[in-house]
Amino acid sequence: MHEDIIESIAYEKGLTKYKANYSREEIITARTNEIVMNWVQDNHPEIIEQMRKLVEDNTSEEDSE
Repeated sequence: MHEDIIESIAYEKGLTKYKANYSREEIITARTNEIVMNWVQDNHPEIIEQMRKLVEDNTSEEDSE
């Protein structure tokens, strides 16, 4: 919600050139994912570290260019 307000103000003041339009389903999915990730971080932070290590091990330097 906070981010939406900031984005709206920035858009109205011309601080951003583009406004993203997300479907209701995309917003629901994003917010659900955020809630799940926050819960995992709070209750099982070791899982976040394991996933980060997995991504690091499977991401090459070329992918970051």
